[in-house]
Amino acid sequence: MDRLDGSYLAAVAGAGCLARALVRGLPPDWRLRLEARMPDLAPGWIWVQAVSVGELLLADGILGRLREAGYRIHVTTGTRAGLDLLERRLPGWDQGTGRVTGGAFPLDDPWGLRPFLRRPPGAFVSLA
Repeated sequence: MDRLDGSYLAAVAGAGCLARALVRGLPPDWRLRLEARMPDLAPGWIWVQAVSVGELLLADGILGRLREAGYRIHVTTGTRAGLDLLERRLPGWDQGTGRVTGGAFPLDDPWGLRPFLRRPPGAFVSLA
């Protein structure tokens, strides 16, 4: 790890620690990413990140193809409006297969990402 990587990691880790220390005082929309949870998925799952509502609206095609190919998919988004839309669309995307889950994108610091990378995804797809 070079000096730039180390500096970035230290800054992100510090910001995450500060946010977690102040979590009770943060606005609800800011807490979304601190409270992100990861379902128990087998290795090889596909992580689809849709930044907000616009990207979620475009996700139908790729999610359908991945689901039909038999992949387990976890869809994340980073806004309250995105989560509301995700909750409405998730049953249609899953179609009763139990292969498509969703939730908030974690704060991208070491502690926020740890549960998501404990069983690393087979692929990460960003719809940004």
